[in-house]
Amino acid sequence: MKKTSLLLLSILLYITHHAQFVATIPKVQQSGYYRIKLSPAMIAATTAQATNIRIYNEQQVAQPFVMNVAALNSTSITAAVLPHQVVQNDTSICWIVGGVTNGLRDMVLYSNNTNTQPIVEVLGSNDQKNWYNIQERLDVPLVYTNRSYQATITLPPHNYKFIQFKQIGGKARLDVYKFTTIATNSSTSTTLQPISQMALRQIDSANGNTYLYATFTARNTIDALQLKVQEKLLFERTINLYQRGNMVQSWRFNQAQSNLLQPISSITTDSILLAIENGDNPPLHWEAQAWQQQRFLLCYLTAGEQYSIAFGDAATPAPNYDLATLQQQVTAVIDTLDASNFKAVAITTTAPKNVNRNYLIWIALIAVLTIVIIMVAQLVKKQNNK
Repeated sequence: MKKTSLLLLSILLYITHHAQFVATIPKVQQSGYYRIKLSPAMIAATTAQATNIRIYNEQQVAQPFVMNVAALNSTSITAAVLPHQVVQNDTSICWIVGGVTNGLRDMVLYSNNTNTQPIVEVLGSNDQKNWYNIQERLDVPLVYTNRSYQATITLPPHNYKFIQFKQIGGKARLDVYKFTTIATNSSTSTTLQPISQMALRQIDSANGNTYLYATFTARNTIDALQLKVQEKLLFERTINLYQRGNMVQSWRFNQAQSNLLQPISSITTDSILLAIENGDNPPLHWEAQAWQQQRFLLCYLTAGEQYSIAFGDAATPAPNYDLATLQQQVTAVIDTLDASNFKAVAITTTAPKNVNRNYLIWIALIAVLTIVIIMVAQLVKKQNNK
């Protein structure tokens, strides 16, 4: 009786859960862990945490996997620098001399305990004479960690050779003696792939704003934008990113950031709107490219067996695999494979047949409930006979 009930319950789950898209994984000649690269169309059909994905073997048994999002290429740098440090009125200023700073994103400054006021502004220059704003309205404290005072600052993309840091209210030098940093690729990254078939339309409005309307032939997941201005002049504008009327992100953009990558909060859409605040300045001529971080599925594959990937809807419950917490113990990945043959699951049923499908669900539910009632009744009868 119990086996029959479980069988009917399995049928019920199969009826109520089905894939919207499928793809295939190439057969492998050696068993082991592989990275399976998803195409842009597959990523667009995937929920943020890949909760709607299942990988099946030839026997239609789900296989454990975990999704990894490739990070931007980066190189850690610890530089021996000659800082130039002065105090002007109540402002302590430090800038890096002889350091390679263009393209730097995340910096950690190491300071002697002479001035612990927060860093409030970051400027950039290519000649140490003319300085331009990179990051303003900051409030980054110097924190005592591992026997030194440290300040961690995240910078937007830039092309300046020298970086200047300012403190307000400090009567002693900032006294930076070292910095470590992450240098990201200044243009494109091997972990990013461009989103093709993107159309861009620019509208210069009478209200002083420029609107860039980008449309795509299909839904795509966007992780970064690359904006380029044709004019060779100094400027600084505020850019607001909207998706379907909702603001997603806002940032300041100047001539040093032209043609560099701007990471954004990942969104899946077929269109975006960029509103550029020109103030009283004339509008600029813009170009744009959307980019996507590559995503991979880490999974153990058996040699000679055919595997498929099923993409369900957003309501599909998340799987609970051990690999999600144990992937750091995977010390060897044999190869990276490209998932292929991505296609929508053909829906052959008509409207009346969909009604019949719901009818089957109710039959399965009633059957399971009936069996449970019978089992409970038999159990009560046994108890009464005792």
